[in-house]
Amino acid sequence: MTPGMHQTSTPSRHAAPEQDVVSRHGRPHSMAPSGYRWAARLIDGGLVAIVTMVWTAVGLISIDDPGVVIVLTVLGYLASLVFFGVLYGCMASPGQAMAGVVSLRAWTGRRVGVWRGAWRYIGAGLLPLWVILFLVDAFSNGGAADVGYSEPVRVVFRRA
Repeated sequence: MTPGMHQTSTPSRHAAPEQDVVSRHGRPHSMAPSGYRWAARLIDGGLVAIVTMVWTAVGLISIDDPGVVIVLTVLGYLASLVFFGVLYGCMASPGQAMAGVVSLRAWTGRRVGVWRGAWRYIGAGLLPLWVILFLVDAFSNGGAADVGYSEPVRVVFRRA
């Protein structure tokens, strides 16, 4: 630090918090152990799966077209991810409430927020789907013989 300058008490936006305590409304909240955080995640994942299965069962019972049922299942899955994500961002998700934990911003102690919570759950909910699709593609030869995925690509002019 150069002479004549003073250090501010507000942390840098990109610096990691220096302590494992978050202050909210003047009350300190210590970090929850990883077991509690994982329990909350697993409970939330199970609840999203249950809601999606119920939504799919209702679709299978009441709709004859399998294509419509698949679309409704995907939309129901996304809607449940957004719903639980909004709960996570604004209050506490059901898993967090059962585990007795809550997610707060490290420097301000404020809630995570609607958009961050919703996008976090959508990302976490769709990641397994992308991993499964990648593995199916990788182990099913990926259609390389038909489409030519292993063939090098060159960029050329349109004119002959």
